[in-house]
Formats: sequence, structure tokens, C-alpha cells
Amino acid sequence: MKSVGTGLLLFAVTCYGLLRARGPWYRERLERLSPPPPAAELVASDETFDLFSRGLTTPLLLVLLIGLALGYATGIPVGMFVAGMAAAMLWQSRRLAAEERRLGGRVLCLHTPVRVAADDPHGPLYRRSPFWIVRETP
Repeated sequence: MKSVGTGLLLFAVTCYGLLRARGPWYRERLERLSPPPPAAELVASDETFDLFSRGLTTPLLLVLLIGLALGYATGIPVGMFVAGMAAAMLWQSRRLAAEERRLGGRVLCLHTPVRVAADDPHGPLYRRSPFWIVRETP
């Protein structure tokens, strides 16, 4: 019973912490929606899964399996930490999808690297990374 309580605590704290940290950041970016600049290269909606999500599937599953194996081997449900992060990310994507439906278009953002070097000339743009709205044309 103690490990179940620990697992639930890890899940709740991680999920709530991520939602609380990223929520205002998403809201602030959504308030500044604008059309993309003319020079921006937009990815078609049917290609986004192949370009972005498919590459993340293997590492995310590997991390989840490692977390579950550690939890099983040690008796401490470390995998619930990962599950809390995943739940928060899914909740945020659900909110973003609802915003797209409300606005009648696709919300896009600049594709930024995971780590930005201090001397990268595009660093400030990556850190601001604006959201753009692309309206669906009939």
C-alpha cells in the first residue's frame, strides 16, 4: 500500500507541477497569435506526425519501460513520475486542440532545438518562439 501511495504522489506532483509551470507560458503565447511571416516554411498538417511525433515515440517508450523496470526492481513506482509528465503533456495538447477548434485554424510554432547554445544567433527567437495561426481555407 505504501508503494501505491508513493506512486500516486509522484504522479500527482509531476503532473500538477508541469501543468502549473507551462500553463501561463502557453496562455501568453496564445494571446500573441499572429499569421506566420511570409518567409516561413510551413509543414502540411498531414506531415507533422511523421516529422515530429514519430521520432519521439521510441525514446518516450524506452524511458517509460526503463521507469517501469526500475519500479518493478526496486519496489518504488518511479514510472509514475514519467506517467505524470505524459498526462500533463496530453492535457496541454488537449487544451491546444480546443483552442484550434475555437479559432478555426491550426496553431503552429517555430521548430526549435531541444538545447540552444549560449552563442546561437537565433537563441532569442527560440526562447520567444511565437505561436502562429493558419486559417483553414475553404
